[in-house]
Amino acid sequence: MMNKIQEAKKQVEQTKSELDNKQIEVEKNGVKVVITGNGAVKDIQVPTNFQQLEKEELEDLITLAVSEAVSKSIDLKESSLKEAAQGMLPNMPGMDNLF
Repeated sequence: MMNKIQEAKKQVEQTKSELDNKQIEVEKNGVKVVITGNGAVKDIQVPTNFQQLEKEELEDLITLAVSEAVSKSIDLKESSLKEAAQGMLPNMPGMDNLF
């Protein structure tokens, strides 16, 4: 059983490493956000005509794009970790909700 747990831990660590190399891009009216599968923000780009936007409008677009990218990153991470650990852990009640 310890070997299975160690194997699962190794698989989870490998998956986390792979998530660093996956990128999620979200664009909202010219504002583009790029983050990794682990949620690290890699890039934020604003439209070239950002001076024509009101401050609040630009802030809202950035907030919307970052929020959506983070949400997608969380979903990707959860599904990837669940997939990595599936079948590795013992079939115990409550263990299926671990990841």
